[in-house]
Amino acid sequence: MNAYNRETIVTALAAAGIPYQILGREIEADVLGTGHKTHKINPAKGVYLDSATGAGGTIEGLLRAMDLNPSPSVAQDQPIARQTDNSQLARTLWNNAWVCKTPHELYSGPDLNGLSAMNKGARRAQWQAAKDVTVQYLFHRGLEDAHWLGQVRIGLPDRFSPEGTRAVMILPMRRDGNICGIQQTFINDDGQKLDRKMLGRKGVIRLPPPPEAVPMPLSGTAQEKGMLLLGEGFETTAVAIQASGMPGIVAYDVGGVQKWAMEQAEAAHKPANLGTAVPVIGVLVDRDVNRVGQRGARDAISSLDEAGLAARYLEPSTQIIGGPKGADWADARQELGPDGIRVALTQCMDQQNNRAAYREAHSHEVDAALALPDDHRRASGIAAVVPYMSPRQINSALEDPYWVVRLNTLYTLQMAGRTEEIDRTHAKNLVEDKIPAVHTR
Repeated sequence: MNAYNRETIVTALAAAGIPYQILGREIEADVLGTGHKTHKINPAKGVYLDSATGAGGTIEGLLRAMDLNPSPSVAQDQPIARQTDNSQLARTLWNNAWVCKTPHELYSGPDLNGLSAMNKGARRAQWQAAKDVTVQYLFHRGLEDAHWLGQVRIGLPDRFSPEGTRAVMILPMRRDGNICGIQQTFINDDGQKLDRKMLGRKGVIRLPPPPEAVPMPLSGTAQEKGMLLLGEGFETTAVAIQASGMPGIVAYDVGGVQKWAMEQAEAAHKPANLGTAVPVIGVLVDRDVNRVGQRGARDAISSLDEAGLAARYLEPSTQIIGGPKGADWADARQELGPDGIRVALTQCMDQQNNRAAYREAHSHEVDAALALPDDHRRASGIAAVVPYMSPRQINSALEDPYWVVRLNTLYTLQMAGRTEEIDRTHAKNLVEDKIPAVHTR
């Protein structure tokens, strides 16, 4: 008897336009077009059962009868590894998850047709328990407002879930407004995270602030344009949105932060977007011990700055302890509370906005120094204007054909503790510089 993995069956059903849903280890499908998903398909066992008639058989026979001939997968006793691009399965899991709006809502998710009265009651209880631990998880992360429950969907554990999973909190990843993947957070009975996995292709999600959130006052350019927050993780971004009252983008990891920034920079150069008002991007920095988060945030800001887009580097202060891997704004919420994180965010934003205003006021001095035709005057004058430099101007100075300009820029940045503002391309060029003094420093 051939075995088929879940992805293969789902793809075949979707191609045939047959309604289905995934519940636990089974796929329930409306094979007969009656409006009820009576066919229970078990990929692990390679069999199906029609709960309406009692008929059953092998999945191979069922698919053949429907003129569907997907290739069998590996032996039925072996767990099926998820493939790289499971976007269709990701959309299916998202569509079949429970859209729960309030913590006290009774189960109203995927239909339970075809189950006996006793099994329906048991399944509803399973869904209710999943909702309760999801609410508990959000509360533990400082996301008390019911608004956040409405941003996620709730699923039940399956055989891919870690042992002890009670609920799967699902977040969408979107490209061009369409779901291309999901992030699954596996939660146990105590409302604690067991693991987290992504399925499908990577994307982002835009999150609005809670309706009652009071927007944080801003200064400088941010006051004129408004601010859009950009962060790696859902919880980190959500607590900052909740505290600031500003919308945000969840990029899911540091690579996603960099990619989103690059896409915005590319879009800014298109003729249709020239002159379009774009909010200041507040990059929520993860203060990682290995400095991956900080470097990724700097790269994202450099991309935005090169395109003429305003961005701010928002890193939690050193008073936030965090954990062994570092600290982020979710840690700030845990350690400082709802009022404390708002104060910390305000101070960080004010500091960065003031610094940006200071650099903007002196930007012409930097451009004038970099434009001096005489090499020696340009080299001697560069140190005086480095404190005013934006990322774009820093990297421009590091491309200067006269090696003393490159050396003086690098030296001044080192003395000011600003070497992380050098993007990766220019850092690589400095390491490979043929001038020994530049290369060594």
